[in-house]
Amino acid sequence: MKIALVSPAPSQIGKSLYVYESSGGMPPLGLLYVAGSLVEEGHEVLVIDQAAEGLTNKAVAEKVLQANASVLGISALTSSALRAAEITRLAKKANPSIHTVMGNVHATFCADRILAKYPHVDLCVRGEGEEAIVDVVQALERDGYGQLKRVKGITLRNRAGRIVATANRPLIKDLDALPMPDRSLLSQDYHIKIGEIALRRGKFTTVVSSRGCPFVCTFCCCHVLCNRQWRARSPANIADELELLESQGYDHFLFADDSFTVNPKRAVKLAHLMRKRRIEMDWIIEGRVDAASREMFQEMVRAGCRLAFFGMESGTQRVLDIYRKKTTPRLNRLAAANARAAGVDIIVGSFILGGPTETFREMQITTDFAKHCDIDFAQFNILGLSPGAPLWEEAIAKGYINPELYWESGVLAANVFPDSPPLKRIRDIARDAFMDFSLRPHYLVKELFLTLSSPFRIKAILSSVSSLPHWVNLRRLYKYVVPPTEEGNESS
Repeated sequence: MKIALVSPAPSQIGKSLYVYESSGGMPPLGLLYVAGSLVEEGHEVLVIDQAAEGLTNKAVAEKVLQANASVLGISALTSSALRAAEITRLAKKANPSIHTVMGNVHATFCADRILAKYPHVDLCVRGEGEEAIVDVVQALERDGYGQLKRVKGITLRNRAGRIVATANRPLIKDLDALPMPDRSLLSQDYHIKIGEIALRRGKFTTVVSSRGCPFVCTFCCCHVLCNRQWRARSPANIADELELLESQGYDHFLFADDSFTVNPKRAVKLAHLMRKRRIEMDWIIEGRVDAASREMFQEMVRAGCRLAFFGMESGTQRVLDIYRKKTTPRLNRLAAANARAAGVDIIVGSFILGGPTETFREMQITTDFAKHCDIDFAQFNILGLSPGAPLWEEAIAKGYINPELYWESGVLAANVFPDSPPLKRIRDIARDAFMDFSLRPHYLVKELFLTLSSPFRIKAILSSVSSLPHWVNLRRLYKYVVPPTEEGNESS
């Protein structure tokens, strides 16, 4: 069977102070895993990355039509939900016999609403999709609702048109058993963007070495999605994939795990194996500050780790507790210091402003904290809420959110929590914080020195001919998170 898998672009691109660009900058790795499972079963698969290819919704639907696909599988986050719905509508209008399947986080938490609102979406896959999509396609080939209703982890309409959900599908435990992503299904070049520096120095991709998260941060839905279960691939299996990537010409990658350092011993073991196998690629990780020892980072740096991204969130303990981070400002500082001492080239700290009950004074403490923390880039985000996250559920329970208004867009906490500071003031604080952080003379001198002594940084700057260091071109950097309800969305 011919199957088209689509990664729709976010309804809004570049609306926050992102330190590295993700819209169109990172390959749709989840879809590549799904594609691998389908190809293994003998199906013909086309993968379309809307953001990377720069396609309108109409152009995506036309590509699906030209491919003569029998099934359209579309991956939807809340940020891309409206585009996903429109692409399925256009595809169904052009080819009424095509089967439309929506998956990923948005489909997991909003399956009933999706099917109730959009008759052109046939079913939703909840949770992980590799095994579910194979079963769905097999059932569609046999052409019967009786087959589909036996597939675990999906929500669909029965013969009477009523929406029904099958039993949840267990999480995939043996990640090593999954086919490795076939990146040849993508025709675009990808790159990561740090500030205004795009790392175009060679082939870039992402790698997932683990899935899930055992922590319960209230602004995040990951732990809900995975039932707080963290599962990891074996170091040998990961190293096999990295050797393959290196043979294909890739020279840098991002570990796109929810948190790469959940198990520090595993991170060290993988670093040792990478050195033993002489894998010479630069890599980037996202990790928690409570799993950031100097010893672990030293081993990772020896194996090629060049950039560490930490979700620091706040400089005050009270706000960290609201988010249930289970961390402290001291651990934030210590993580940055350990990464610096170990020789990590670039250290990024991400902060959230505008949380429920957060005061102006607490936001100021956080922005001052960023300046006194040994990080190279600070990312200031305004807290947003979306389906699946505990804060979203809390806002609904307290009557602050009518979910029917925001389930396809999300909403900023400041727009719904009555005890949040005004949004305009939060934006002003974020803008001023970014400028103050970036224009400190001592900081500029330090960054210049670090750049001159870092081959990784120098290569990054030289490879990004069209860009300038972030402290030179600030105007293009401070873009704010704006809820989709405040701006129009493309529907072409």
